[in-house]
Amino acid sequence: MHGLNSRTSLTAEIPEALLDTDTLSLYARRHPQVRVNAAAYLRAHGAFTLSELTRYEITRGLQLIGANVRLAAFERLCRLSRILPFDEVCARHAAQVWVDLHRRGRLIGEVDTLIAGTALAHNLAVVSRNTAHFSRVPGLVVVDWTREREAGP
Repeated sequence: MHGLNSRTSLTAEIPEALLDTDTLSLYARRHPQVRVNAAAYLRAHGAFTLSELTRYEITRGLQLIGANVRLAAFERLCRLSRILPFDEVCARHAAQVWVDLHRRGRLIGEVDTLIAGTALAHNLAVVSRNTAHFSRVPGLVVVDWTREREAGP
């Protein structure tokens, strides 16, 4: 019973989130604070969630430099993770994000716009060190795992 209550409490404290490319790269490079926050996230949610877009960005980068061992490790991580496709609903959300940011003269990178749309379509936060860009997106919760989690009430 204690375990269930602890997990329920952690889930309330740690929002379910879509991990951005930079966060997964830092995780793979064993960034200490990212690892601490990732462990807490996994205790709360059981698995990582990422977009096929993030999978594409990491895969192309590792293939480009011929990092086959790191690519195999990333593919293992993907098999243990929830991978969200970029579908029609994500595309509509991403288009609205782009229009809103364009009208305000505050565009972000194209893939970041698509990732934000995916997160919004699935009611997820985004975990990224790139808070300057993602925080421009209305309604999107952005979490930076390179920082310590603030203690809850």
